Amino acid sequence: MPRKEIDTIPEKCPVETAINIVGGKWKLLIISLLRMRIHRFGELKKKMPRINERTLARQLRDLERDGIVSRKIYPEIPPRVEYALTENGKGMIPILDALGKWAQSSPMWVGWDRMLPRKRRSIHWTCMFEQGEKIFSSGLGNFR
Repeated sequence: MPRKEIDTIPEKCPVETAINIVGGKWKLLIISLLRMRIHRFGELKKKMPRINERTLARQLRDLERDGIVSRKIYPEIPPRVEYALTENGKGMIPILDALGKWAQSSPMWVGWDRMLPRKRRSIHWTCMFEQGEKIFSSGLGNFR
């Protein structure tokens, strides 16, 4: 699926522009993972087991092109590539914090996992929220 080009017309809504940059299923999660430290591709893949490698690579390329993520390639064998947030990307951390606080205060947060199909209730994913890295287990229904 071709990526939508970002419209840079000054009259364009800034919220629409932001959504074009970080919208989609995986980009905010990638940014959340990179907020704590630099990650290699394989580390990101392990923390997001439901994303396939092609999609992860595409999302990282998009974020790099849009100035949110930087990519550093080391001339080693085997090659090592590290991803980190740029200064522009780090500017999104307060926005992610606010989004997380909003989600936790939402009435939809309580019992949200009951809305998922049974087979998806045991899926775990990484949630980078507040002070440190916490693993949220949808099966347990709380942070651990």
